[in-house]
Amino acid sequence: MKIFTPVMLVLLLSGCTLGPDYQRPAIAMPVHYKEAKGWQQATPLDEQQKGEWWAVYHDATLSSLLSQVTISNQNVANYAAQYRQAQALASQSRAELFPSLGYDGSVSRSGSYATTTNSNQRTTSSSHQAELSASWELDLWGKLRRTLEENRASAQASAAELANITLSAQSELAQDYFQLRIMDQKIALYQRSIAAYQRYLTVIENKYQTGSESRATLAQAQMQLESARASAQDYQWQRAQMEHAIALLVGKAPADFSLPVAKLEATLPAIPAALPTQLLQRRPDIAYAERNVAAANAAVGVAIAGYFPI
Repeated sequence: MKIFTPVMLVLLLSGCTLGPDYQRPAIAMPVHYKEAKGWQQATPLDEQQKGEWWAVYHDATLSSLLSQVTISNQNVANYAAQYRQAQALASQSRAELFPSLGYDGSVSRSGSYATTTNSNQRTTSSSHQAELSASWELDLWGKLRRTLEENRASAQASAAELANITLSAQSELAQDYFQLRIMDQKIALYQRSIAAYQRYLTVIENKYQTGSESRATLAQAQMQLESARASAQDYQWQRAQMEHAIALLVGKAPADFSLPVAKLEATLPAIPAALPTQLLQRRPDIAYAERNVAAANAAVGVAIAGYFPI
């Protein structure tokens, strides 16, 4: 018979956690750089809300399109579903640290017939049974706690990945929108050029009929007109490609989506010569990589705990 001292009982009940505790990698950074001054150590700020950053352009159409990315874009919706799944796994891992309760209830009936001289009588009886059970898995080796750490880090990584894919989709849409508006201006310019070349060709044709212009001059005028028409057609095709790309980014079928021709109303914000370091500190892709490392570190503890008896 084994006799446990109070200290041993406390250790058994409290459990231990196997595997290494996660610590962010320490990188030896120089205090000063030879090339430049003013460097500082970065502090991650990826959890800060980005807000409607596109409002600085003051373009109502662009703002309307960008607000639809998080609602209709299927890629963003997929990553949002993965984030909710990761959150659910973290909640499930946390719940496993606590006792689980179960309830089972049943009702049974029995009956019998008694025969008398004039009639048959039936008697019934009912019985109720209820059973309450509780179970608790002792996290002696810290497997459940390491699993919780892993799932929490994975959920944080999933949140950073969702923020990164959303920001990427919004950035791509803004670039496509600006390109589309540039195409509108180029198409309008070529249409004016086509009209001018058409008038010039008419003048050359009249002079050619009277014999005051050569056939070479007529052919050159015709070539200029057709070249302008071909360039305008090429820009029309490029505009259609941009329009289709925007439709996919907002989660709509290209056949059912169109943007009318309009001038570029956006105002470009003033970009300072030196950007603040907070922009780099808010990058979600860096947070995604670091949280994945934390999840992998916790998974080491889960794997080591699997060598020990439950």
